[in-house]
Amino acid sequence: MEGKPFDLWGIRTASATENEVSTQHLIAQLEDYKSYGVNSIAVYFMGSNGGAYDPFNEEGTDIDRNHLRRMKEIIDAAERMKMVVIVGIFYQNVPREKIRLKDWQACKNAVCTVAQWLKKQKYGNVILNIANEQNSAGHIGKPWEKVRDPEYLLSLCYSIKKITPGLIVGAGGYDIEKNKIIGISDYIDVLLFDTTKPSEPSVFHFEEYKKVGILKPMVNVEMFGAWTGRFKNGVFLTDSEVQHFYHEVDGVAETEGLYTFFFAMDWLQGKANGKTNRYDIAGEGTMDSPGIRWFFRYVKSCLQKNE
Repeated sequence: MEGKPFDLWGIRTASATENEVSTQHLIAQLEDYKSYGVNSIAVYFMGSNGGAYDPFNEEGTDIDRNHLRRMKEIIDAAERMKMVVIVGIFYQNVPREKIRLKDWQACKNAVCTVAQWLKKQKYGNVILNIANEQNSAGHIGKPWEKVRDPEYLLSLCYSIKKITPGLIVGAGGYDIEKNKIIGISDYIDVLLFDTTKPSEPSVFHFEEYKKVGILKPMVNVEMFGAWTGRFKNGVFLTDSEVQHFYHEVDGVAETEGLYTFFFAMDWLQGKANGKTNRYDIAGEGTMDSPGIRWFFRYVKSCLQKNE
């Protein structure tokens, strides 16, 4: 940010552009996030299981005006707070009846449309993520299915670099071998990977990728994935399981070039379970005080310890 390196500590808020209520709810939390040292959010043009949609027209040459405005409001608010936004494009679980992009060419157009919009905005706080969990079988049968193949995925990254060379571009998923191909590419500035279980923390993958010569920054954009769905209604603090989150933070804090984004499926993507997506950090994760503040407190204490 502002031409100076800094460590990313993030939270996945993927469906925040779904409507004005969600957008303003997220923006209202940014100051609270930043007070704990969490300086990054992830928002996707196609959302997440907490609300998935296709905001592009059939040809991929335009983006729904209201949807684009909400994305701009979020990025602008983050920029004022000196925070980073990982802006994602494709999401695997968009319901078929909501898909508007008609074919692969339209998807290529959509990527260029996003790149051109970001170039026009001249943002300095955006990392572009081509596809959420690019290897996911959920992409099969969708117009953007080819993102599962690193060759096609990287061709999209090449197109972006031609349009806006200064934009930080990333991609990846949870397939280790595909991530190695993606991460080593000259068209990728940062490897954006996912983890699916706490037995393989970010540090584990970081070391694996370094072995093949990936020396660029790496970000776990979805800490532990669906595993976090076991924590319901903002209750987290069972001693044995919450330690996994603390170990993730400790490992990342001690590893230069590695970063992580907090994820809690039932809290941040509650709509998938008939609830409400919540981006506020609320309480301490107990029955009497549900929420995710305990994680933010731990990040802050870890950062203070390492000052």
